[in-house]
Amino acid sequence: MKYRTEHRTREVPHTENGETVLVPEEYTVRLPIPPRDWDHIVLNAVTGGAVILNAVSVVWSTVSAGALLHRNAPVWAAYPAACAFDVAWMACQALEWRARYDPDRAAAPRRAGYAALLLAMAVIYAHGATTPGAGRWVGLAGAAISAISKGVWTLVLMHTAVPLPERTQAWLRVKRGQNGARLALAGQERELLRMDDQYNALVASGLTPAALPVPLARTEQDGGAGPVPPAVPAPPVQQDNVPPPVAPPAPNPAPVPPVQDTQDTSSGGNLHPIAPAGQNLSDAVRTAIAAGARDKAAVLAYVRKVRGPGDKEESVVRLFNRHKPKAG
Repeated sequence: MKYRTEHRTREVPHTENGETVLVPEEYTVRLPIPPRDWDHIVLNAVTGGAVILNAVSVVWSTVSAGALLHRNAPVWAAYPAACAFDVAWMACQALEWRARYDPDRAAAPRRAGYAALLLAMAVIYAHGATTPGAGRWVGLAGAAISAISKGVWTLVLMHTAVPLPERTQAWLRVKRGQNGARLALAGQERELLRMDDQYNALVASGLTPAALPVPLARTEQDGGAGPVPPAVPAPPVQQDNVPPPVAPPAPNPAPVPPVQDTQDTSSGGNLHPIAPAGQNLSDAVRTAIAAGARDKAAVLAYVRKVRGPGDKEESVVRLFNRHKPKAG
């Protein structure tokens, strides 16, 4: 057993004149040297060799494919396009490594990587076979470079991807699905909140009327199913040769005067609601003005009686300035 000497520092108590403090103290220890991990050394050497082979393969593949494409395209377009073959293969290898603990997910990028490798080999062979002075053997040798280098790299990835038991893989799939569902729901909830904010902004600006709430039956409010409303019969289909009946004009109802106290309505505290709760902000402001509210405070008080304290004061003031009667 081999040992190595290591110098360390520790703090020890030291007392002078009755006062104890911690002072640094250096000491020496002998540590055993573990034997060489030849498995790890060999794996690192193989990985380094695979990286070098792939670098050579990428250069050769890019040169061959770029020269083949350069026959019908300029240099600045041919050689960058030639990188697509090796870049696609490396992306598939990275996705396969990323899904190494889930064989089902790793199968698709593995097949796509094989397809990208075959395409690159075919392009390299076509370049050698169609180049004067090269021939088919040069094309086969160039294609073999890609097959050997990328095959070695595939074996390295397969050697380092430790398979998991089936139940562990199933547990990972379930947890991945649960976490993915949480992320998806969080994103959708954020989008719904943004849509609600946009709709509320439109209603506050008066550009669109707010939908009145649908009254529920008492059994529905208490949590029951409630009675089923009767179906509205569809209007009869009119024949082409029969003129539709003309309905008599409906009489105009007398306008309902606003209900208010005999006290001053400028404060808005004595102005009674004359419309059902839940109407939109723009209609509430117009109703308050029609009921006799003469200033912004009265309109704001009426709106909060009808709709509650949730509306912003600046929105009510903006709508009051828009709908108030013009002087003169």
